[in-house]
Amino acid sequence: MTTTDYVQVSTLINRLRQVLEALNPANAVSAVVTVIGMVSEPPPGDPDRIEEFATAFAVAAGDVGPVATDVQRLGTQRLPEIWRGVAGVSAAELMIATGRLVEQTTPQFTRTRGALEAYAAELRTLRTQHADLHAALHDAWRDATHIAGFPVPDPTALDDLARSLAQLIAGCIEVYDRYVVAGDALAIALGDVAGKARAGAMADSNLPPATIVLTTGSGVDGSLNGDNAILAGAQATRAADRYGQLGPEDRKRFAELLSQAPSQAHRAYLLKALAAGHPIDDVVAFGRTINGRTESWLHQHLSLVNPGQTGTATYDGKRLDQYNGVTCGSMTTVVLRSMADPLYALHLTTGGQPDNSELTNIEAVQRRLEEEQQATYERSTRNWPPQLGTPPWGLIGELNSHADTLGTEYEFRLVDDTDAGSVNPALRDAVTAVNAGHTVPVLVGDSYPAHYVLLIGHEGSDLVVYNPGNGQVGRVGQDDFRNGNLGAAAGFRHANGVALPS
Repeated sequence: MTTTDYVQVSTLINRLRQVLEALNPANAVSAVVTVIGMVSEPPPGDPDRIEEFATAFAVAAGDVGPVATDVQRLGTQRLPEIWRGVAGVSAAELMIATGRLVEQTTPQFTRTRGALEAYAAELRTLRTQHADLHAALHDAWRDATHIAGFPVPDPTALDDLARSLAQLIAGCIEVYDRYVVAGDALAIALGDVAGKARAGAMADSNLPPATIVLTTGSGVDGSLNGDNAILAGAQATRAADRYGQLGPEDRKRFAELLSQAPSQAHRAYLLKALAAGHPIDDVVAFGRTINGRTESWLHQHLSLVNPGQTGTATYDGKRLDQYNGVTCGSMTTVVLRSMADPLYALHLTTGGQPDNSELTNIEAVQRRLEEEQQATYERSTRNWPPQLGTPPWGLIGELNSHADTLGTEYEFRLVDDTDAGSVNPALRDAVTAVNAGHTVPVLVGDSYPAHYVLLIGHEGSDLVVYNPGNGQVGRVGQDDFRNGNLGAAAGFRHANGVALPS
């Protein structure tokens, strides 16, 4: 579905609803003529052509598998030490990492095939239903405007026409609504696949290819699992861009830093620090700080919340949640910033002095988190009754004050999950942002907006949500987001607004 198709179909749905609301026996004849013209075209798209694309991805998935196996086999063989350059690794290590990267292609191609096939099947069904509805509209018009085969209006049939026309218009709305939902589902699935192509995000950069391969396959807890990559897609792109902006001397310093890094995780965090916009001197100092640390130490101190692991988010056994009843927006902001900026996360967990036990014990960490929440809360609630929590404009203002670090500004969009025209685009855009490597605050509530949660990942048809109210990382289905059923993961049922990267 193209953007033009999306806009045109959404407009058509709104116009059909307007006709349905105004429908009565007196205007039924003119309404049916109007509707026949409005729905003259079926939902756009060629199911056969889409299925051809699906088959091509299936063939590609089969071709890629043996390549990944062969490349990894090379890495396990005895290879000469042909370089110890920018990446600072052996040929064998690089070949193994390359093989793992290629190996990830097969399931993504398979997923793309499935998404295309599902879309083609739904499109074929909807085009058939559209043809049936269009024919029924013609029949209804003829029944009301002909008597005994002659073109004479039948006043006695107007009530029946209005009733049957209402059902047919509702059927047309459902067809086009399902078309939009199917298009969103395809866009979300393909966006998720594209978002996981992190090496591709840096492919056209000045970064050495070995560095790209050795930094895009590392996850927060050591293994890459869904959206838990240390260097998310948008961050990978920013890291490549900012590396390209370095002068020759600074680029040499950063290359040396990478060559001294003991693991892929260390290299990924160095690139993440560069992506967060820190000066090269600060990145170098950060590199020296983490160089002698284990990977488990990195994951504990530089990644507060892991999108690849559901359950209670903790630090040193203590739950990571808001410290009072009104700081949900503040804790959401703190976690969002910590996921984008490892130096900020390091400050929260160590006070900038990781070897000082007085600053790294759990009481000191909790105290800093509370102070950071409070400071964030005070900045985002100026000229607003503090007992009411963080207003959307306060949240957006706080996020945008860190745009250089986050790589984007945010804008707030109200959502009515009882209106498909409101919730469907919001869901699509929120998931698209997450797939691209951003995190998205969501304002939720029941009878009124009451709480903020953070959308931090997307796997299959599930959204991964961090809830600062109880410190839980949970999953909620896309359909549950769409239908006002967020309760288990968010603590409230309805999505009332989203803060989207602009």
